[in-house]
Amino acid sequence: MDKQEKLKNIKAQFKAANVTDTIGTRKEIKALPDLLADDEIINYATTGIVDNNTVLVVCTDSRVLFVDKGMLYGIKSSEIPLDMINGVAYSTGLGLKSIFETGFKRHSELRLPSTAQINH
Repeated sequence: MDKQEKLKNIKAQFKAANVTDTIGTRKEIKALPDLLADDEIINYATTGIVDNNTVLVVCTDSRVLFVDKGMLYGIKSSEIPLDMINGVAYSTGLGLKSIFETGFKRHSELRLPSTAQINH
């Protein structure tokens, strides 16, 4: 599958997953064909903030992927395999939701727009 075909497939998966909040992550979405496996299924995606940077957060059938494509530097991405996540807690306030992944040596915080869907 070529890159354009893969990007078209990714956008179709976004639509099927009812992904609507991708504000400020156009560059990150365009980078996804290089980061996702051909058979990887997107369950949901949203815009988030990690360390004061806007990132695209993508939950697939195998991992949660954080993508930050800067203007002057390449792509920064990190991932958490789903089988490494023991639990997720969240809180809301002033237009942002905070998610804390648990089961790691340290807790990291991700802030999401209040419109992001969190299924529990």
